Amino acid sequence: DMTGSEVTAQLTAAWGNTVARLCIGLRRLGTGGCLLITDTAKPELLQAKYKVSYTRVQDAMILQVMDAAYSTQIGQDRFDSEEDAIPLDDVIEEHLAIADADDPEDELAGAAQVVTSFASADGLVLLTRLLAVKAFGVKLRSTAPIGVVYDGHDFSRIGKRARSISPSRFGTRHTSLMSYCREDPDAMGLVVSQDGNVRMILTESGSLTMWEDVRLLEYRDDWLRYLRDEETREARRSSGALPRQRGYTSLPK
Repeated sequence: DMTGSEVTAQLTAAWGNTVARLCIGLRRLGTGGCLLITDTAKPELLQAKYKVSYTRVQDAMILQVMDAAYSTQIGQDRFDSEEDAIPLDDVIEEHLAIADADDPEDELAGAAQVVTSFASADGLVLLTRLLAVKAFGVKLRSTAPIGVVYDGHDFSRIGKRARSISPSRFGTRHTSLMSYCREDPDAMGLVVSQDGNVRMILTESGSLTMWEDVRLLEYRDDWLRYLRDEETREARRSSGALPRQRGYTSLPK
């Protein structure tokens, strides 16, 4: 079985991959957009035009990790088995577990497109740390002085000896997020500019940092592959080979 640290590592990787997916979706809009990720949102500093409770990104991300771990474990158990013949039920369970592990990828793709559509409204998208959407069309009311903003890459290496970044270089999207993150140190702000550049604003060790030119390396940017895979899965479902339900194995959903 997977240890707690292994599950945490897989969830962390899935989280980063999902955030990259959302940023790529914003980049494709051509107009840019902003995401604010926090579990300690300050209502007095936020003016939300549309409040929602959209958890599909969160649910699909977690389910993807669980199903992938279960599928891997079943395969490992079969590999480690000393039996000469593999029971048919074990083979079927492994087949269904693989199908389970594939489906959340499609759900994530669709859910990410929904969140991207939220970002097309004027204002930012507010999400929890597990990427459940709480509101969109959000305007920030913070007027806190921004103060010193350090270059994130430098700060991670040399702390407060890092070079500072002048907020005056940036527009209102960036400066309003800097001001808000100054008052909500647990928050992370992501800005995707019209030119496709991604910048991240967050507090590290009590200091406000900005990471410029964030590279979205983990996300596999191949929508044609997703479409091909979905066609294959839909054909498999339609054939009656697999039950039409959320999940094919007994793993709780």
